[in-house]
Amino acid sequence: MSLLRRLASAGGRNLETLERELVDRFGKISPAAGQLVELFRLRALVRQAGLSSMLVDGFGGVVLTIGDERAWERANPFNEGELTWISIERRRHALPERAGTPGERLRYLLERFTPAKKAAKPPRRAAPAPRT
Repeated sequence: MSLLRRLASAGGRNLETLERELVDRFGKISPAAGQLVELFRLRALVRQAGLSSMLVDGFGGVVLTIGDERAWERANPFNEGELTWISIERRRHALPERAGTPGERLRYLLERFTPAKKAAKPPRRAAPAPRT
């Protein structure tokens, strides 16, 4: 039970550290336990994006409740036209058909909410040797 509490309160790097601790303590994580860790990762990302809740609506979509408008404007992982306004603080996103099972929905939403890593600058090339 204490592990669940720690997972629930962990976020970002703390979650990665806790995941490594789980592997050290129990060995390879089962698929179900891995999905639980991913669910807590999504929960942390959703909070960082300014949402106070995200619920699967039962009609092939998710309802997003925005709690922090500024954070949402910075992190909004959806393109224009992908959200339907329900009210001032609520939006709905239709899930693609490929996200039919709970595991597929989890992976899809993690892809959407995980910030894109900035591309590393290419290494500088050495100046060509002068011709003689």
